[in-house]
Amino acid sequence: ILDLSQVPTGLATLDLSSCGFNRLVLSPRTFALTGLAASLRNNPFYCPLPPLPTWAQVGPCREDDRLAMMGLQLRTFAVQLKSCDFSSWMFGYPCMQSWSGLTCGGLGGEDPVEIAVSPSMCTLPSPQAFPGVNVADFGALSGMPLQRLRLQATQLRGTVPLEVLPATLEELDLHSCSFSGTVDLTQAPASLRTLCLASNNLSGTLNLTALPRPLLSLDLSGNGFQGTVVLSPRDLPVNLTTLNLANNALESIVVLPGSNA
Repeated sequence: ILDLSQVPTGLATLDLSSCGFNRLVLSPRTFALTGLAASLRNNPFYCPLPPLPTWAQVGPCREDDRLAMMGLQLRTFAVQLKSCDFSSWMFGYPCMQSWSGLTCGGLGGEDPVEIAVSPSMCTLPSPQAFPGVNVADFGALSGMPLQRLRLQATQLRGTVPLEVLPATLEELDLHSCSFSGTVDLTQAPASLRTLCLASNNLSGTLNLTALPRPLLSLDLSGNGFQGTVVLSPRDLPVNLTTLNLANNALESIVVLPGSNA
């Protein structure tokens, strides 16, 4: 990363050509500099380049196939969510431009690691005004390096197929949406630490015998789950500290001896 926001005032010549930089950081102060000639040629800057000051000489930028593919995946996920504002996602690469609700990390800060769509991003007309949309396509995110997916209170609907979520996912928060159907908890990503599906329209029975071993918190309250739930110390994750099954249609909960529940 080449940070040009702190170039000293009074500098006349700056040659940073052929250094291996791939990203630029600019500020209003950068554009206020005068009398400077800077060569930034032969650096592998990613396209698209931001607006540049007149004193900066930069060669052709390069396309990045990996970032382009992740950008396509994210846009595919966002395009159906018509009641949310994803306009900032429609141009450029993720992590190269500022995309609302997207946090990046990893080596060089080039991996999307969190999608956190706040309710304030979803104030457009309700899903009823857009038949067939606002259905979350989680399969579009498969294979991405996401660690956290926070979409609570965003009017999203559809099913929650845990098996298609990124294997790297550690937190999934979908509470207070309109998701429906059944959920197979045995298919949750093995790295998951927090799972919150509270206050949706989910139904069916619950199998808590093969939860992800790192799981710390599981909140399934406020749904329509049915049947009997068996809690056994052998089956529950060792570090599970929160298990909320309140306000469902469960017939019974059987707690076997020695359970931490």
